[in-house]
Parts: sequence; C-alpha cells; structure tokens
Amino acid sequence: RCSDDKTATRVRPREYALRYPYMQVNRPGMVSWLVFDLDHANALAWDDAGLPAPNLMVRNRKSGHSQLF
Repeated sequence: RCSDDKTATRVRPREYALRYPYMQVNRPGMVSWLVFDLDHANALAWDDAGLPAPNLMVRNRKSGHSQLF
C-alpha cells in the first residue's frame, strides 16, 4: 500500500508503489515490522534508552530525522 500522505491507502504493485513518498511495509491484517518515526535529530535515541538495536535505521541527512525498523 502507498500514497502521497501518511494514510498509505492505495494498493499497488511494488514497482509502482516505490514512486510514492509513503509506503505501508506490512500486509493487511498482518504485522511483520514495527516502524518508529523519530522526528528529532537523535537517531540513536534507542541506544540512549537502553533498547535493543533496530534491524534497519533510515536517516534523513538534511533534518537528522530517522525511521527505525
């Protein structure tokens, strides 16, 4: 699922969905990934809080904001 906003309501093939800024990584009715959106510059907040390391971290170089998977 993908969209131009955070609703990610359009169901599209992966090749098409990659063109959108927002994508849903979980299948409908199933949760495989927990995604945490960090809207601050400390991308290592999980480490500061003593939490386990994420599987994947994506960071915006301009804003410093990140998503943890």
